[in-house]
Amino acid sequence: MEEIYKETILTPLGVAKTTGFLDWDTQPSPFKHYPEFLFGYDFGKIEALKIIELSRSVTDAQQLGKKPYYRLNTPSAGNLHPTELYVQIRGVEGVLSGIYHIDAKDACLVLIEEIEKEGIEPYVGLRHRFKGMLFVVSMVPFRSEWKYGKRAWRYCYLDAGHQAGSVLAAASATGQNATILSDIDSEGLHTVLGFSDEEYPVVALGIGEESERGVVHLKKALMHVCPLDYSEGTRDASAYLLAPKISDAKGHRPEKIEEETILGRRSARRFGTEVLSKETADFVASLLQEVPEPLHAWQIWIHHPSRPDGIYRDGICVDRWEYA
Repeated sequence: MEEIYKETILTPLGVAKTTGFLDWDTQPSPFKHYPEFLFGYDFGKIEALKIIELSRSVTDAQQLGKKPYYRLNTPSAGNLHPTELYVQIRGVEGVLSGIYHIDAKDACLVLIEEIEKEGIEPYVGLRHRFKGMLFVVSMVPFRSEWKYGKRAWRYCYLDAGHQAGSVLAAASATGQNATILSDIDSEGLHTVLGFSDEEYPVVALGIGEESERGVVHLKKALMHVCPLDYSEGTRDASAYLLAPKISDAKGHRPEKIEEETILGRRSARRFGTEVLSKETADFVASLLQEVPEPLHAWQIWIHHPSRPDGIYRDGICVDRWEYA
C-alpha cells in the first residue's frame, strides 16, 4: 500500500510529466445500463423507493459540444463518476423482492434477479434475511483511469465514500437509519454480482433490520453487463479489493437533511467571470469555520474584497501571499 501512495503522490515534477492533451470525446461512458427487457420501477412512482432517487440521481443535464454532460447529486472527482450503486430489496410493500441496479441516467430501478430465501446477506456478514434494503457501492476504475492514470484508485475510493455518504443522507432525509457494513466478502460479491475485472464492490450499507429467518447463498451469479462502452489496458485488482477498515474518528451527521437540498446538489462546478459578492463569500467562509473535528477546511483566497490574499485553515490565515 505504501508503494502505491508513493507512486501516485502529487508533486510539481510529477504533474508536469503527466499533464498533456486530453480528448474529451474519448471519455468512457459514466453510466452502466442493463438490458431494456428487464423489469424496473421509474423514479417517483413508489413512495417507498424515494430513498433510491435521493441516493443517486442526475440533477442537471446539458449538451456540451457533441456530448451530453451530466451532473449527479453525488460528488465526483473530475465529474467522472467511477461508481455504480446496487440494492437488494426484501419485504418492502409494493416492491418485488430482488437485487436491483440503480440507473441514474434513465431515472429507474432495474430488477436484475428476484429473490426468495437466497440473497447477498452471507457476503455482507449477515446470517439471516435482511428486511429492508442492502446497498452495494461498486467502482469502475477505467472511468477515472482514463484521465488520472494510476492515481485513479485514490479517486475511486473517494467517490465510493461520496456515494456511501449519499445513501446516508438519503436515509436521513426519509427518516431512516443506515448502517455501513464492515464485514464484507469483496471477492464473493464480485463473483455473485456478475462483475468482471472492470468493476469491484467496495462498500455495503443496510437500511432495515435482520430477521430470524435463515438465508442461503445465491444459486448462481447475476447476469454480466459491462459497465463501460470501451476499455483499455489491464489493472491490478488487488488495489481495488482492499479489506475495509473502520476509522476510530467520530463522524458528524446533520440531524436532518432536506430532500430539496439533496436534489439540488451538483457533482461539478460552474466557473463564471463574475466575482462572488461579499455577502456570499462571507456566508461560505462562515460555513467552513463550522467543520467538525477531525476535519479541517482549507481555503485559498485570491483578489477578493472579503479577505486578504492567502491560505486559510478553519478561517485563520496561515500564509499570506500573492498567488495570482
